[in-house]
Amino acid sequence: MIREMNDIDIGGLRRLSLGESHLASSLYGSSIHYNLVWVHRALALLLLAVAGCGVRDRAAPWRAIFVDKEHVCFSMDKKDVLSRYNISSTQDGIYKEFAVKEHVSFSYPDSCINLTLTPGYTYGVSYTLNNKNYRYVFFVDNQWHVKRTL
Repeated sequence: MIREMNDIDIGGLRRLSLGESHLASSLYGSSIHYNLVWVHRALALLLLAVAGCGVRDRAAPWRAIFVDKEHVCFSMDKKDVLSRYNISSTQDGIYKEFAVKEHVSFSYPDSCINLTLTPGYTYGVSYTLNNKNYRYVFFVDNQWHVKRTL
């Protein structure tokens, strides 16, 4: 039986859901052993037990993107080439992918996409720019202030 966060008593634990695992893997790749991850209902929502990270297993570095009410820009430099991206979030307990492209070659202005995100949620982004993988996590509050998390 899959248990939602509200089904767990305060101080209780549950395994990472499939949607949460997909979101985390889009950001951290194989650098986390997801079978060792537990969600704890307390002030901290996610405990990560990271083990066995090798040199080749390192998570992609953080790199900010531009986000406003209707657009997401991965780069505004015409020399940069965007070849892949994934923007996702878990909202109301459901994992959703809002924008996914693979095997593309976009430079500015095509490296900016039209996308309306829902305020009040955290979004995970994974993308490849100039053949280098990056990640970014941000929160959009109800006044449309975008805040980097992690």
